[in-house]
Amino acid sequence: MFGRKKQPVADARIPGTTPIAEAQARTTVTITGQVVRMQSRPASDLPTMVISIKDSTGTAIATWSGRRSMGGIALGRRIVITGVATHTTGLLTFVNPEYQLLA
Repeated sequence: MFGRKKQPVADARIPGTTPIAEAQARTTVTITGQVVRMQSRPASDLPTMVISIKDSTGTAIATWSGRRSMGGIALGRRIVITGVATHTTGLLTFVNPEYQLLA
């Protein structure tokens, strides 16, 4: 759309991380992927930052309540997320996870 080409999702695995499709709900898990969507939206009058992270096996959602933005997180950026995962509407979801930005 508008002359932009979809870039392939990088799939360089980091030791100790789990592919998104293999991550188990209700356990602490570490995933890595590329930020493919960002949204800031209010939830119960509280600002909430929501990102979608994708690897070659699937997509996960990470939300941070009380934040409108997160320093360094941008579309296309590779990121490592660690937290307790749940399945919400069929997607692996993290609430207020730890994160590490990759180069």
